[in-house]
Amino acid sequence: MGSESGGSDVTEMDSAPVPGGTADTERETTFAQTLDALKREGSSVLVVGSGRQRAHEAVCRRLAGVHRESDSETPETVDSHGVQYRLRVTDNADATTSADSWQDCTNQPVRTRTISAASVDRSRSSHTYPPESPPGEKPLIGTLGLEIIDAIDEFDRETADCKPAGLRLCLDSLVTLLDEHDTDEVFRLLHLVTTTTTHVRGVGHVHLPLDSDHDAVALLEPLFDAIVELRRRDGIDEQRWTLRDRGLVTEWVPV
Repeated sequence: MGSESGGSDVTEMDSAPVPGGTADTERETTFAQTLDALKREGSSVLVVGSGRQRAHEAVCRRLAGVHRESDSETPETVDSHGVQYRLRVTDNADATTSADSWQDCTNQPVRTRTISAASVDRSRSSHTYPPESPPGEKPLIGTLGLEIIDAIDEFDRETADCKPAGLRLCLDSLVTLLDEHDTDEVFRLLHLVTTTTTHVRGVGHVHLPLDSDHDAVALLEPLFDAIVELRRRDGIDEQRWTLRDRGLVTEWVPV
């Protein structure tokens, strides 16, 4: 996370559950303060859980600051959230969030860009790869990293009044990347993306639709500030948040 202090007009993560079923108000306060710092200073969230597409979509909209006319927030409230730019990295072969899940209410002026991992420009030469990418790395993942970083840099350059969490990033092609590349290559890509997102005080999230005890989750979760686990119990989609720096874990609550 970053180090800048001050207030925040970002509220999408406020609906994350505070630790429930306890009278430990100090713990609840710590959770709320840590969550506010993540919003204000920049952060990355890993969303895990297999077979829960609708729940992934709901969490995705919330973290991306997407609001529909059916949402409880009014357009005026939505505008005050300060979302300026949305960047979505997806793969048509493995899209956890559906194509219409980022459809806002009609009068929210937010620039949105989509990068398709399936059609990324493979012609970019290897000498332009990020320093973190070692010689011999497969072109797709190296070039994908460049496309993402270029998009974040564009936001940083063109946004004169960069607000906390003004950038919202979603990476929704992680399973495909893990299938096609070595895990250490994917780890380096995510390290680059999460670090750059935090640098511009953005909020990024990555979908990994696998069970929380999967080896890939254990490998990648140290790169993230928070983990959101999804499950379905008694016909209800539920979520549980873990804030890693503080070791705080919430109760399971409806998504």
